[in-house]
Amino acid sequence: MCCYSLVVIESMHRHGLWVTVGEPEEETVVIPDMPCGLEMKRGHLPSPWSLAGLVDFEGRAAKAEAEADGVVVNSFDELEAQFTEAYEKLMGKKAYNVGPLSLCEGGVQAERGNKSSIDKDKCLSWLDSHEPRSVVYVCFGTIAWLGLQKAMEIGEALKGSGRPVVWVIKPGETESWVSQFGEGLDWLVIVGWAPQVAILSHKAVGGFVTHCGWNSTLEGLCAGVPMVTWPHFAEQFINERLVVDVLKVGVRVGIEVQVRWEREMLVGREEIGLAVERVMGGGEEGEERRRRVREVGEMAKKAMEVGGSSYVNTTRLFEDVKGYVKKGNVVVENGL
Repeated sequence: MCCYSLVVIESMHRHGLWVTVGEPEEETVVIPDMPCGLEMKRGHLPSPWSLAGLVDFEGRAAKAEAEADGVVVNSFDELEAQFTEAYEKLMGKKAYNVGPLSLCEGGVQAERGNKSSIDKDKCLSWLDSHEPRSVVYVCFGTIAWLGLQKAMEIGEALKGSGRPVVWVIKPGETESWVSQFGEGLDWLVIVGWAPQVAILSHKAVGGFVTHCGWNSTLEGLCAGVPMVTWPHFAEQFINERLVVDVLKVGVRVGIEVQVRWEREMLVGREEIGLAVERVMGGGEEGEERRRRVREVGEMAKKAMEVGGSSYVNTTRLFEDVKGYVKKGNVVVENGL
């Protein structure tokens, strides 16, 4: 998670706001400790884990965080300096912004995660055949599940936009319907893992429909691509606030509560189509959004260069760990 979300969640813990999660979902809750001020709807707040294995994991993670001397964050100072400072003040420990990690080892064309289910060269060749900023990229990450109703509404909205589309879906996730629906359209449907960093970094991509997971959000920012934000659960609604309200580089699709299986479809093709059009076109508003996100992308690249903020923070992290080892505060195992 980014420092913005870390501050919100830590503030929720400290002020007992977990009890406010739930009904009524439309009521707003003030989040203390945020330097820019923040109110969120109850329906947007991340819920405590309910599955037994995840409850145990959350407890161990919280214990480790409390005992740690600092936290390493996949972010960069120029993006959220005030929230990094707020987190350090809350926790009384250091936050080391060492990202964006997607820009490591090969730059913007780097791959992340599993092996891609499509040949990257084939994917990039398809993008090469399209005009700059003309393609809509749609991907909801690793966990969020699509479902047929949502796929149908998204499909109709994208078809109505008349724009080229790269759409990533999971195996077993309505791929048959999406593939058949996309026949005859200027679409590239990818079933399985996609080379997302390479896709977002291609000049043909003009907008990113995303679930607002932090990896995807940061990769979109690094590539300078404005976003249609469609959060589902966890801290994704918090990330949406950073993208839309703080950075002003995204447009909400209009989701107001966390996704639940029994009410999976919460927006229709009209709302989806309008958000896509605002991001891909949008007149002066759209141009200003694109200008801002390009600036963020340039700052991200500079942060990772020698002498950049993340380079300096990584060096500082190494030096601090060496200092802890010399003082005997770190247990060294297996020579590491």
